[in-house]
Parts: sequence; C-alpha cells; structure tokens
Amino acid sequence: QPRIVERVFGVTQQSTTECPVCHAANSRESHVFAIDLESPLSVGSSSGLAAVLAGGSASVRRAESMARNGRNQKVGFLELVSSSLVRHDTQRAWCASCKKFQLLNTEKRVSNMPEAYLALNFPPLSSTLDSASAASSPLLNASTSAAKSAAAENAGSWQMTLPTAFALQMSDSEMQALPVDEMEGNRAQSRFDLVAIVSSIRDTRRGPEHLVVHVRDPNDSAAWLLFNDFLVQRVSEESATVFNDWWRTPSIAVYAKAESQSLQGAIQTIAHYHPYKISTRILTVPRSTLDSQQQSATAGMSQRWNSNRSSSNGRMRNAAVPLTKFEAEQLEHGEFQCALDAEFVVLEDARMEVFSDGTRQVHRPAVHGLARLSAVRANGSDLHGVPFIDDYVAISRPVFDLATQYSGIHAGDLTVGVSPYKLSTMKEVYKKLRLLIDSNCIIIGHGLKHDFRVCNIVVPLHLQKDTMLLYQSPSHIRPVSLRFLYWYFSRKSIQTREHSSVEDAQATLKVYESYVQCVAEGKSVETVLDDIYA
Repeated sequence: QPRIVERVFGVTQQSTTECPVCHAANSRESHVFAIDLESPLSVGSSSGLAAVLAGGSASVRRAESMARNGRNQKVGFLELVSSSLVRHDTQRAWCASCKKFQLLNTEKRVSNMPEAYLALNFPPLSSTLDSASAASSPLLNASTSAAKSAAAENAGSWQMTLPTAFALQMSDSEMQALPVDEMEGNRAQSRFDLVAIVSSIRDTRRGPEHLVVHVRDPNDSAAWLLFNDFLVQRVSEESATVFNDWWRTPSIAVYAKAESQSLQGAIQTIAHYHPYKISTRILTVPRSTLDSQQQSATAGMSQRWNSNRSSSNGRMRNAAVPLTKFEAEQLEHGEFQCALDAEFVVLEDARMEVFSDGTRQVHRPAVHGLARLSAVRANGSDLHGVPFIDDYVAISRPVFDLATQYSGIHAGDLTVGVSPYKLSTMKEVYKKLRLLIDSNCIIIGHGLKHDFRVCNIVVPLHLQKDTMLLYQSPSHIRPVSLRFLYWYFSRKSIQTREHSSVEDAQATLKVYESYVQCVAEGKSVETVLDDIYA
C-alpha cells in the first residue's frame, strides 16, 4: 500500500529492463512525485535509435539518419506529455543471464492515474542547440536572426502556451494525454486543471538566475498570483501560461485533478497525525543539532569569548533564559508579548554602476544574512526584560562583510567548531520565530519591516509594534534612531561600541513602554516629537 503522501502527490511507475539477446527481463515498481518530460527534440527519435543500437546491427550512418528524422517531427505539448508517460531508453549494463555486459532496453511506464496532483518537470534546454534543431520543433523558439548574438540568446528557449486543462485517458494499460474537448465522460478519463507554474528567470544581466511561481488565485479562477521573492501581485492568465521570451523558461507545472473527493479521508489523516503546530518545547528546552559539534570548541577560548559564554547553566543558550511552563502556557493562549531585535552580516555586496555625473544605479542590492536573533520578555513578570531567545546562526557560505560595528559579530562567531557561542541552524531560529507569530505573540521592535524582510518571514501588521513608526507624524516623517529615543527617555546611552541584539531589544522595550505611558497620560506623539526636534 502506498503512503498517504504518495497517494496525494505521486504516481506509480513500472520499470522493466530486458536484454535483447537472451530476452531476460525484470520489473520493479516505484513511486515518483514528478513526471520528467522528454525534450521536444528527442521525442520520436530516442526509442527508435535505442532499438537500433540495442540490436547491434545498424551502422553509425543509419543511427544518425534516424536522429535527424526524429528532430523534424512536429511535437505538441500533449504529445510530449503522452510520450513521457511511457519512456524507452537503452544503457550498457550487466546481464545476469548472459553473464556479460549488454545494451539493455528499459521501459518506464506510469501505471496508475494520479489521485490529486500531477507535476510535470520540464527538461533544461541547452543554449547551444543548433538553429536547425530549434527551428524544427513548434515548442522551441527558432533562431532566424542574422545576428549571431541574438541566435545564441534565443536558442534553447520554449515557444508554447501551457494548456489550462487537459485529460488523461487510460486504455489497454497505456495512458494518453488528450484535449479537454475530446473527453467522453467515461471512468477511464480524468480532467486535470493547471494550478501552479514554476519558471526560471535566465536574464543574468539584471541579477542571478532565480525561480518565480505563478499560482492560480483560489478566489478567482481566471486570475493568477505571481510570487517573485517578496513581490506578490495579480497577473493575467496569459502572462502565466505563455512562454515566448528567451529569458523565462518553465521548470515545473502542477495540474490538479478535478475530482478529488476520494482524498478527503487521506487529507484528514495527514492533518490528524501531522498537525501544523510547533511545540513550545523549543523555547522551554532549547537545543540545537549543532550542540554536539560545538562541545569541542569550549576549550582554549580567549577571555573575551569565555566571558560571553553562559556555561554556568546548561539549559541556557548564550544569554537566554528559557521560558517557564507558565510563560509557555501564556504563549499558547496568545497572551504573550516580547521585544525582538536581529543582527545581520553582508553575504554579497551590492552590484552597482557609477556614472560620470556621480549618480549610481543599483543592479542588485546587497544580500544580508541573519547572524543573531534575540527576544526579551515584555509581560511584566519577574523576568521582564530578560531574553528567552539569543541565537547565533551558523553560516557556512562565505561572508563578504561581518559589519562588526553594527552587528557585534566577530570572525569565527558563526563558524561551527570555532564559535564561543552555542550556534543554531537557520531552520531552528526560523521555527522559533514562526512559533511566536502562529501564537499571536505581540512583537515589539525598531525597524521590524527590514528585520522580517531579511528573515524571509511575513508577520501580520496587528502583531507588530514598531517604535520607528510609532514615533512618526505627518510633520515629522524622518525616522528617529533607537539610540536617540532611548537616550531621550532614559538619559542612558546604548551602542557605544558594538551593537548587541539583546541590548537593542531591551532598549526597544523601554522606548515602547514610554510610548504607552505617554498615551496613558494623554500626551500626543506630536508633542514628544516637537520636544525631540527642539
């Protein structure tokens, strides 16, 4: 019996290998989660060429002739899908019956209808395809320009419109893709509707190659949503399904089965055994998969490093005191508040162009990475203002700039086996932040938009208390720094040497409490800002 996830997302594939000499064959069954589409240039040629080579009776000249003839066949998208459901290949392998190496024929056949989703994985098309091959297929963009640069740019790009729906028909143990208008309504046919497209953006002149996703709007079947990094916007169906440009190629297309009532039981079972809920245990008993690797780094540290380590309490992670059982219950019931701050390092410098008049054009902004995340309690308890999260994030990729003056991060602080701190993985830190948001925890911070942007997480506005925005007005638009606001209300200085996310989070909490006090006393923010700017 297939697992539930295999029923929802996978299809059964029957693989049969046969020796053309002794005809010995063996079969095995597997579950795949995506159908690898054949290249439009190989449909109709690979199986014939494989048969010729396996028989060992064809000359090289005849094999090349078959390959050329296969290229000239006109291939449509549904034919491409049909040919990919049953694939033939040949490879040199050991035949246990012949006791020697043979060119074995392999057939991979999808043997059952998907129950929910069908994912189609598009092959990468080489940019070095010859123009004759590109011109022979209606799914490829022909390179007919006289300019060699344009030909090289357009070669290997797709030229097609993805169908928004098609039908799969099972007959005589063979599956075939058909247009929707050819459906006859029998049980051997199922309709699949396009719901998502993953595309690769190849224009490296404007930035690195990356992926974007188009998803059908669940509230409007005629509209699509584009997800490009943090950009989310509505787009037309045509812009999602039409591939005419060399710089955008399809990577994965996901089709959903129109009739999926039979999966309700499976979906309920998944929700029961795997509920979407993160346990508060990650905050009451914090651990990391990196802890064992860090034990060897505790010996021989300098005095500066040893003074920063909280080795007196094994349950503490750096300066953080784990949540108590009562605080964990408060968090689960949505009655918890905290102040948060994050420190970042520069992973890649900004790519920009400086013109003769001194102006600059940024082609790609700097890439930042989360280095440290700290959160302090803001519930008025005995531990008010004490951090319960203080995680240093292990970074394995090269760092362009530690920005020590602004991050407080020194060389080696984020390296496993070298750092004096207890390091955590990015996933572990992200789960803690995700838990706070899912528990409707009120998060206090200064410049939260930037912090959440780099952490790659979306936080509802009603959960954010941003002191940078609270101390703004129509007549005082310029943001006031946290350092100055804290000095104004407490007459104490912070960030005198290096930044510390724990110190900044505690300062932000103090500034927010001063704001709440001003509101309670009936003092307007405008009056406070007038005094600040006076």
